[in-house]
Order: sequence, then structure tokens, then C-alpha cells
Amino acid sequence: MAATFQHDCPHCKTRSCLFMATACSKNERFTDKIHVDAIFRCANCGGQIFVSYSTTHANYENVHFIPGAIYLDPLVKIRGVLPQVNPVDVPEHIPDRVAELFKEAEDNRADKRLESASASYRKALELALKVHTPDVEAFKLEKRIDKLFSQGKITESLKDWAHDVRLIGNDGLHDLEKPEVHEVEQMALLTKYLLIYLYTLPEKVRISRQ
Repeated sequence: MAATFQHDCPHCKTRSCLFMATACSKNERFTDKIHVDAIFRCANCGGQIFVSYSTTHANYENVHFIPGAIYLDPLVKIRGVLPQVNPVDVPEHIPDRVAELFKEAEDNRADKRLESASASYRKALELALKVHTPDVEAFKLEKRIDKLFSQGKITESLKDWAHDVRLIGNDGLHDLEKPEVHEVEQMALLTKYLLIYLYTLPEKVRISRQ
């Protein structure tokens, strides 16, 4: 069995993806244990990662001699993986529940769960806008967007974009057709920009003026 490694792919963003060993070299800078730098290839996209490990097993200086998953082998200690998977970039100073939903949406989008991502982005928008429009009845995202515009809290271009994305969110919740990748990408961008516009920037300005 070929040596394998399980890891989130930094290239295609697939989570817990299977990687296959392709090459390795012994690192001669260390003498206490055998240190090896190995290259693994993503089974989904073909992107490569570098896995550094140490071992006391002489045969394991060749990664191809490790049977199966190297991270489960008791004779192998994983020292590092490159490149690192970037954490979800959540806008600062937003409500905790909104942050949870935004991260959930980003994780779903990374895993290609487009319907779940669409629903989570929409819910994050609903809660984020509700704070600024508490007088608008529940589940009326359209009215919340128009209210924010009438109050001068968002620009007309943001309002129009928000309505376009709102309709995508509606499709994801009620239609039989799955949302397209580019539609969910639009939802991701709009949600992020609105959160920054309504929460992050005002708080940064407030802190700077103290």
C-alpha cells in the first residue's frame, strides 16, 4: 500500500482530502532522529504539499516504505505541513452569532455544499441587518435592505447588489435548482462587504478617534 496523508487541501480547499506520496528526501541537518521531507499529491486536484516528519525506523527514511497513512503510524511524528491552509477570514467586530454563521457558510462553500452555504450566508445577513433595523418585521430581508438605504447606512450600489444576492438566497431556500458556484461567490462577497461596511469600519473609526 502506498504511503498516504490526510489533510485539508490548501489548493482546492477540499477538507480531509487524501494525499499520495510522490517523493522524499532525507534531511541531513539533524542527527538525533531521521528527519524526512516528503511531497504528497492531492487526490482531488493534484496540488502538492510538503510534509516534514521524523522517525526512528531506518526504512522510513523512504516515505514509500511506510504502509498506509503516515500520520497514524506510531513510528512517525509529523513535524510540519506546507503550505498552511488559511483560516476563514471573518470580518472583525461583528456579532458572535453572525460570525458563526459566516464561518459556517465559508466552510460549506469550501466543501462545495452550495445550498447550505447559500442558506447560511442569507441567515448571516438577516441577523446582521436585524441589529440595524429592529423595527422591521422578521424574515423581511428586502425591507431591511431598503431601510438601511433610506437611513443612509448603505450606498445605492450596495443596496442593489444586496437585492440581487437576496434573490439568490431565496432560490437556494425555495427552488429545486441548486445555486451556481458564481452565485454563491457573489453571496460570499456581498455578505462580507456588508459586514465590513456596517460593523468593522464604524468600530475601527470609533477606536481610532479615542
